[in-house]
Amino acid sequence: MANSFLPTSTKQFCNELLDLHKALRLKIANLQKETPKSHLLLLLLFFTLGFALRFNHLFQPIRYDEALTYVYYAAKPISYGLSNYFNPNNHPLNTLCIHLSTALFGNHEWAIRLPSFVVGNLLVLAVYLFGRSTCSSSVGLLACGLTASSSCLIGYSCNGRGYLFVCLFTVLAAIFAKGLQQSVKKPTLARSLPIILCGALGAWSIPTMALPFAGLMLWLLCFRQERKELIFVGLLTTLAVGLLYLPIFLHSGLSALTSNPFVVAQKGDFLSSLKNGAQKLFSLWHRDQPLPFVLLLLISFFFAHKKFQKINIFYFILLTSLAFTFFRRVFPYLRVWSYLLPFYHLTCACGLLALIRKITDRTDGLNTNHTTLAGAPKPPSDVTLITICAFCLPLFFFVFTSTSIEDSEETGLFKSAAQVATIIKESVFKEDRVLAWRPADMPLLYYMLKKRKSAHYLLSDVSASAKVEEQLREMKRGGRLMIVVKKPGQKLADVLAGTNFPKEKFSPLHPLKDIAGAKLYGAICLKTSRPKPADASRR
Repeated sequence: MANSFLPTSTKQFCNELLDLHKALRLKIANLQKETPKSHLLLLLLFFTLGFALRFNHLFQPIRYDEALTYVYYAAKPISYGLSNYFNPNNHPLNTLCIHLSTALFGNHEWAIRLPSFVVGNLLVLAVYLFGRSTCSSSVGLLACGLTASSSCLIGYSCNGRGYLFVCLFTVLAAIFAKGLQQSVKKPTLARSLPIILCGALGAWSIPTMALPFAGLMLWLLCFRQERKELIFVGLLTTLAVGLLYLPIFLHSGLSALTSNPFVVAQKGDFLSSLKNGAQKLFSLWHRDQPLPFVLLLLISFFFAHKKFQKINIFYFILLTSLAFTFFRRVFPYLRVWSYLLPFYHLTCACGLLALIRKITDRTDGLNTNHTTLAGAPKPPSDVTLITICAFCLPLFFFVFTSTSIEDSEETGLFKSAAQVATIIKESVFKEDRVLAWRPADMPLLYYMLKKRKSAHYLLSDVSASAKVEEQLREMKRGGRLMIVVKKPGQKLADVLAGTNFPKEKFSPLHPLKDIAGAKLYGAICLKTSRPKPADASRR
């Protein structure tokens, strides 16, 4: 196995890398020659519209998850961010990119989201290349339009998290895996290196990259004879991931990665939970798409399932993801499944163009012979291009006129955080404190720090120094307490219950201010709690 997979010398390894580089350059050159101008113009139109929609949402108020990532990881020295994992919000590669972006451009919401924004736009092009290499240029173009106009993916492109890193590296790994599957040459370390790098970097973004990567390896094992070499690829990828996570293993321990406190096995009817999760995921994937479009995509998806199930990577990735779900008896967060969405778009594009070909009795819309980028597929007809354009352009319009992205509560939303932080800066001093609860606390903390207001004024459930209840009891007499209640979605009773609020220590709560998106309450500390008596055994 090692003799056929590993190079015998450094020179051989470098020569194989040079051959790989030349092959990629040749494919790109052929791609430019084969693609007609009308096709390129439509591709450029889809990319530009997707870029504009993502840019339009780049400056929205900070959200809970990305605020936590920046405040507790990316804003600190990079050695800290890449070695601490006390909270699964730390996506190391994304943390590194945010650290560099904010160091270069300053502490701005758009700078925190810039890495995800860039990756989200690159994903559109990657989906096009994968669709073209897997089926045809028409399929690649339609899948590109669906990805560029996806409300779900646009939202993740404007959120400083690592989920789109996993999407991009999964699609790139699928492109290289497809090339490896079609190659007449045996897999070697040099030829498999792109897949190893994509798998390792994707897992360094979020450990859940293991799910789509396992699906890709399973697909390769089914369609290649050199299974020992492919197993070696998986082992080397695992080794690379271990090296990237070594600082976290040494500082935070292996359990920090393997035991996510937010992923708990479902108690009771798991199948019911699975059904509800699948329904929510379907709604998220088709958000801002009118019912006729959704029905047509569903018909296309099942038609593609009938025609292309033996070559579609989607089903292998779905299989490994569902196996994990049933093994852990938990339906992961909806955003964790985002790596499947580009492959879903590709499957729908295959089916839709096959339907169009069947209806119009044309043969230029879909190439079922697995045309590669180096091949010379027949360019799509004007009818096909017009159909693709007519289907995708309305989707961009529907997303543009919708407010679902900025109103999404998926990763924690508190639109009034900056305004409340200004009020806090002007009215909270010395012994005063502010009480806030998820999802209001982290956006509030971010804007307080940005306005140079110390974090010790804020009492929240992510405080590292002590529990909120203890902090409330330690307040001194005469100190003022401001309670922030997010609206809609929160009630004063919810905030008080979450903190075991000691009512006997404070004056009756009274409204302070009512603004758009938040209501502020106030109270005065009536007495200073006595310090706990020393343990008798220590006297």
